[in-house]
Amino acid sequence: MNPAENYIPQAILERHGVDPVPLPVGRGSLVLLNKFTEHSALPNVSDRLRWSFDLRYQRTGQATGRPAFPSFVLRSTSQPVATADDYHHRWWDARESVLSGSHEGPLYEQSRWLANRDNPVCA
Repeated sequence: MNPAENYIPQAILERHGVDPVPLPVGRGSLVLLNKFTEHSALPNVSDRLRWSFDLRYQRTGQATGRPAFPSFVLRSTSQPVATADDYHHRWWDARESVLSGSHEGPLYEQSRWLANRDNPVCA
């Protein structure tokens, strides 16, 4: 498998008997998935950058699995009008810490990767 591939290779799909279902998505569209949906994108064949934004629901106080990166509370029972105003600054601080090598500790929680280490399509 080529490490530069950003999709699930056809050989792996065939080996596991998976028949992918394409989902054409127009610019500005939204796709909602649950955590059990195996998914990937087709190669970007345009001459433009393709943006993707991944937003996940996380119960307040529960670890995100990404200790190097900040999380934020938009609204909860205890904070019904909380905002993420400082998230932008915390994100850039985390980014700088990771890129400069000054972040101490793991970037991602390892348990997910270890539990699925034998699954070739687990990202």
